Order: sequence, then C-alpha cells, then structure tokens
Amino acid sequence: LKQMHSCWWNQQQRQLKVGQDETAHHNWIPTHLWHAKRFQVSSPSIFSWSVPLVHANRGSRASLRLATSETIQKCTIQDATWEIDGSAVVLRASQINNLSSPKEQTVKTLLSILERVTDIKLSDNSITSGHVSVEGLIHEIDSFPAGLVGPGNFMFKIMNDDATKSDVCLLSIFVHPAIRLKVMAILTTLVKSHDNDNGINVTISTEPYSLLRVRGTSSTTTVADVLSFNWMDVLPTDVDGNEVDHGTLLMINSTDCTKGRNQIILKSHRPNLHQNHLPQNVACSGWDILCHPSISNDLFQTFVRKGGTCAIGLVEDARAQLEASPPLPIFPRDYPDSAEGQSYWEGSLKDWKLIRSCIEGSWGRNNKLLRRSQKEGCDEKVPTEMPETSELVTTCDASSKEIVRIQWGCLVSPTSDQSVIVVRGSFGVPFLQLLHGCGRLPRKVDSDDTTKQTRRPRRPVRPSNVAVHAPPLSIDEKEIHSKLCKQLKAS
Repeated sequence: LKQMHSCWWNQQQRQLKVGQDETAHHNWIPTHLWHAKRFQVSSPSIFSWSVPLVHANRGSRASLRLATSETIQKCTIQDATWEIDGSAVVLRASQINNLSSPKEQTVKTLLSILERVTDIKLSDNSITSGHVSVEGLIHEIDSFPAGLVGPGNFMFKIMNDDATKSDVCLLSIFVHPAIRLKVMAILTTLVKSHDNDNGINVTISTEPYSLLRVRGTSSTTTVADVLSFNWMDVLPTDVDGNEVDHGTLLMINSTDCTKGRNQIILKSHRPNLHQNHLPQNVACSGWDILCHPSISNDLFQTFVRKGGTCAIGLVEDARAQLEASPPLPIFPRDYPDSAEGQSYWEGSLKDWKLIRSCIEGSWGRNNKLLRRSQKEGCDEKVPTEMPETSELVTTCDASSKEIVRIQWGCLVSPTSDQSVIVVRGSFGVPFLQLLHGCGRLPRKVDSDDTTKQTRRPRRPVRPSNVAVHAPPLSIDEKEIHSKLCKQLKAS
C-alpha cells in the first residue's frame, strides 16, 4: 500500500511540473523551513517569494492583543525579507582626486541624484554627523509630484575605505519586489548620466540583507536582552530606548554569531511617535533589524526561544498597521497614483489578488477568501478593460466572492495629459480644514417606525430612504470658507 501511494504521489507531482513554467523560480526567506511547519505559506508564490501569510492555529487578533498587553509584556517578530527582495540597491560615491572636503562633496553628489527622483529633503550636516535613515517616495526622473513608482527606505552610511584611505558615502535603498526592476532601471540611468568632472565616482550595486521586525510593548527590552547589549552604551545618557526618534540607526556587533558577518543594524520604527501613548500604536512600533541572510535564521530563532517573541505573518502585520491611529499606509493599497496601486484595485495581477485577500479578508483564524485564492491558484481571469459606464467604483467576482474594483482611470481621461496626484501626510491638512469648514453635524431624523418597535435593536437603525441634510453656513462662515479656498488654490 505504501509503494502504491508513493507511485501515485510521484505521478501527481510529474503532472504538476508539466504545467509549470520552467523559467519560473521561487525564493525562500531564511526562515522558510521554520515557518512552513507553523504558518500558511503563499501558494502560488508572491513575486517569486514563498511568504508566511498567517499562523495555522491562531488569528491576527491574538497576536495583536499580545503585542498591546500591559499585564503580560510581550512582543512580536516577523521575517519580512521578501518585502525588500532580500537585498538593497546600493549607490556608492567615492573620491577620484584629492579634494579639500571629500566627505561633503560625496554627500552632495548622492543628494543631487536623489532630488531628481524622490521627495526627501536632507541637509548635509545631518548625514555627515552619522548614519541616517529616512522614508520617502520614488518618482520617475524629473516628474515629481507625478509619476509615482512607490515608497522606499533610504539609509545613508559614511565609511572609510582602507584601500584609498578616503571617505566613501553609501546609500542603501530598500524597495518592494514589485517595483525593484523599475527602480533599478531609473537609478542606472541616473548613474550613467552622472558627470565625473567634480572628482566623485558613483557606482550602483546590490547587497544582500535580511529584515526582521520586532514590535510590541517589550520590543526595546527584548532586543537588548537577545543581542546582549546595554542601551546606555549605544544611546546618549538622557535618551531612553523607548523614546528614540523614528528612523534612528544603531550599529550592533552580535557576539553570538560565529559566521563572520555579525554586524547588525537596528532601525527605530515609531511612525506615530507623538501618539505612542495610544494602545493601538504599540503593535506597529518597535525595531527593524537588518542583518546578513546567513545569520538571520539563527537570530530569528533566538528571539523566539530566548526572547519569547510571537512570530507573525503578513496578515497580522497588515492588521496592526490598519488599526493604528492614524492608520499606516500599505503598499500598494494606499498608493492609487502608482501603477502597482491601480493594478491592486483593478484585480489584474494574481500576486496582488492574493495579498488583497490577506488584507481585506477575514482577520480571524479561518480566512475563507484566502483559502479560496490559494486553492484556485489565483488563476481566475478578471477583465481589465475599462467599463462601459463612467463609474469609478465597480464590483467583480474573485475567488467566489464579490469584491470592489476601483477604476482610477475614470477620474482623468486617458487621452489627456493630466494625472491624479494624491496628497499625503501634513500636506493634506489644508484639505481637511477645507472639508471641516463647510461641514456640519447632521440633524437627527426620527422615524415613525421606531415607535412601533417592541424591543431595542442591536444596532442603531436609520431608514435607507431618509436623506441627511446639513444646515447652511452663516455669512461669517461663508467668508472664512471662501478665503480658505482661495489660499488653497494659490498655494
């Protein structure tokens, strides 16, 4: 019987390999074998990566309660190596001739390249004083604020080259695997167009990295205990580990690693730093650990066994970001002005359909939409042509469930040169003030049907045919609102 089953299994595997593309390749994160026994791993792969989606025996609510609990101080850990495609794009600016200030000149050279494709603004002093990490958006060359490609993390490092005995400025860029090839093409074009007359040579390469995310109430103490260091030795005396600014970089040498490449980079991740007292922001605050993939597996298991951290996947991390106050943007869901964001909402790519089932499906232990997407292989063909009507929001059937599709092309005609620009961050404050200035709380409308009810409804009930009317603005409020509109138009 065992031999018959083995023959049947081998026959099934051969039939599956016949239909697969021989050129397709699958990448494993360093902790794939550990996650494969405990998590639901993406099948088919997501951008050629086998991604841990959700724990097999618990939902995302359990890990979120654990990360925000104050009675039991714990934290979570996630292997997010696939989100940076297992490596970083490195721009290296080095000196050709002897200059009076080579450090400042190399920094200015890299900043001049970034100004053509990003929205970040940094001063030379902030980079030359030490290691700096910032987050920004990558655009097409000389097309800001239009032509968005996607978000990226930029890490500056200044090192001393022993061969030339001069300062070298390194810029490591971490991007999503969906936009990696496009970002590489943009940066390669900029490097080739760079003029070496100023005595600075710029080269582009890649460097392998692994990303571990530690989040939760006890993330700071757990990182110090596992990596065996004291925060007083790496931070100023008046700064606590829980009060470090967002994006701060720290270099740690791990003594437990024996494979040589033991340098670990700690990056503080506190996007909602001024509202860190809210419990919903604790689950998305902590530390990012960047290290070489050769030591990532041992480091991950040390956090789980010695540190007592709770391993999470893609679904749990998305829930923590969406429940933050304010919610954190998720790529490409919250970037509709990019090509990948439009593909996500149109449902035209199988990788985005699988990720969308993780984010928008059930956040409990049983995610039916996710199971259907994996079972069907995300091979259902959803029409991508423009709808006959000019409706922005439509619906379609995917994985035996009706989901929402957003046709962002309906906002602007395809034949026109205009484009949609999304306002993010503090730039959206005038628009919020504009909306709040002309809005009023609606009057409460009583229905005659509520008097006939014998029992109290479980939820507030309002008839669907009752319109909500906002009271008109006064003369003074109209003048203030008009001035605000003119200021916004002239800005």
